[in-house]
Amino acid sequence: MASVFHFGLLLLISGQLLLTATAAPTNSPEVTTSVTGCPSSQSDCTSGWVKFQGRSFKLLQVPLNFGFAVFSCFLRNASLLKIKTRDEIPMLAAMVHAANPNITSVWTGAIDTAGIFQASDRRWRWTDGSLVNKTYITDESDGSCIKMKTGGITMFKSEECDESLPYICSKNV
Repeated sequence: MASVFHFGLLLLISGQLLLTATAAPTNSPEVTTSVTGCPSSQSDCTSGWVKFQGRSFKLLQVPLNFGFAVFSCFLRNASLLKIKTRDEIPMLAAMVHAANPNITSVWTGAIDTAGIFQASDRRWRWTDGSLVNKTYITDESDGSCIKMKTGGITMFKSEECDESLPYICSKNV
């Protein structure tokens, strides 16, 4: 079942990349940052990675659609943001705000797999295939990918996957 999911996700992302290849940003410098005052014990901070609870996170401010953001994180040996604990949410919102207070939303690695499995109800999964805790999602009305709104109250909202947004990559350390 997991291999079917991964194959379907790969097809979905590949199709997204092919459909939107002409919309990809060109000649855009990659802008990364870390939270100001990062302790010297956090060795990844110098390269823009912020460590928190055994994981590392990196904000990439150049907006990409969901498919390109997944691929960009893959090239960094990471995955598009996966929330593992509630404690990560305020830290991530603060990280985004410290880097650029004008960023109001970033991509997460959550996607609706209902289209892949032909299901009638929403099946939110992280890009690694694990289920998303639905209590994180506050609005499922607009699309098949989940963004984290960081302006004001942090919440998770569905969005069309072809929207270009900044994004956060995550990986275990």
